[in-house]
Amino acid sequence: MRPTAFGIKALTFYLTIIAAYFVSPYTNLFFLLLSFLSTLLLLSLFSTFRNLGRVQGELTGLSPYPAESMARVRLKLTGDQRKRFNIQASLRVAGRRHALGRVEVLQGEAQIDVQLPALSRGAYSIDYLEIHSNYPLGLLRRYRRSDCETKLLVHPRPLDDAGTQQGGGVLDEVIGEVLSNSGDMGPSGVRDYQAGDPLKLIHWRASARRRELVVKELEGHSAPGIELQLDRRCAADKLERCLSLITTLAIHARDGKRPLALHTQGLSQTYGEGHASFAELLAFLAETSSLPTKAPAPPPVAPTVIRLPGRHMDRELQELEA
Repeated sequence: MRPTAFGIKALTFYLTIIAAYFVSPYTNLFFLLLSFLSTLLLLSLFSTFRNLGRVQGELTGLSPYPAESMARVRLKLTGDQRKRFNIQASLRVAGRRHALGRVEVLQGEAQIDVQLPALSRGAYSIDYLEIHSNYPLGLLRRYRRSDCETKLLVHPRPLDDAGTQQGGGVLDEVIGEVLSNSGDMGPSGVRDYQAGDPLKLIHWRASARRRELVVKELEGHSAPGIELQLDRRCAADKLERCLSLITTLAIHARDGKRPLALHTQGLSQTYGEGHASFAELLAFLAETSSLPTKAPAPPPVAPTVIRLPGRHMDRELQELEA
């Protein structure tokens, strides 16, 4: 427990009144004032200490979130059935303290959705969760810390904000393959535009390249999986673009209930139903880094497997990021 900025000013005023009591002829007036201020100080000390008693905090639902974006996490506060007031929480991440949220009245249990700051890709240590309160007068603040001993994973930013809807388009544009939902009508190719074709079937990017309108041809087929080989023996900026593409495809595959296989140095794993979870993939993408040119090659794969980075991908990735 320590004084707040307002508490320091109040203490200065209190000491001034004490000095005035000894030098002023109005001792009775200053005695009454000192008695009143002393009572307030003792009540504030007792109430502030008691207000935070038995209150515990816990982080829940702390999952990886995209780089350079605000993340929402859930904080659970628990106490007894007595009402607690103005309970605040903050989180220390990688040596920096971040304010999280506040509960005006806590009785039993409460949950708050709070925002974390935008961070770059990586794994950040969470030092502790701190609960504090300056109730009732704001003169003193009591703190209580809870060690978290966990990591905050920030995975690569997807290539587009609507990755769950446009992931198939990303794969179509960048690699020349198409994904569709199981049993749905999906694109099988493109052909020249003919009068009467719906405008929604026009492939605008391909049309811009050919300088004439082309449309997508649809057919029903089952949902394919995605298999990727990532060679991390490349420049850091190129690796970041590849990781953003993999993240977009992973989100699309997860929402479309498709498997995704990734082969890279030190990892050869399939993600999806019946396999490793996509959360594990996002955790790997958050922490992975580029390798020197003398590092071993990634695991060998079939010729049909998509290889990253590909020479033809740089321009396409830059267009999608723009």
